[in-house]
Amino acid sequence: MALLGRVTGSGRYLYLETFDEDRDIVGLGIREEYNDANGLKTLLTEEYPAFVHRMSSELLLSRLCPVKIRDGDQRKDEQRWDEYVKGEGIDVNSPRAIERWTETLPPAWISIPDPNKVDVYVYVYDRGGAQV
Repeated sequence: MALLGRVTGSGRYLYLETFDEDRDIVGLGIREEYNDANGLKTLLTEEYPAFVHRMSSELLLSRLCPVKIRDGDQRKDEQRWDEYVKGEGIDVNSPRAIERWTETLPPAWISIPDPNKVDVYVYVYDRGGAQV
């Protein structure tokens, strides 16, 4: 389950309820389907390895992931996400508070769903790439 919301004074978040049987969920995917006036569909899918440094030992887990609202042509910054995955500029070997995690996380973009214009789907994926 995924919910898009706002935390007062903190910006937008995706709230995710996940079941992680293998305890290896590393990221979330956002698939957006745009519908134009002529009925033409355009797809955009981006995957964000947001949890690669925040693995959990829990099977059922509630997660918050900060997101930015896509209101134009914003796209995933592949270079910044690659640096994040490699741990560049962060200490990946020590436990980190949620505040520090959100400071180091590059932007994850999502559109606000709009009936007949854009449908938004969210999924999580694991180390093997399987979508859950």
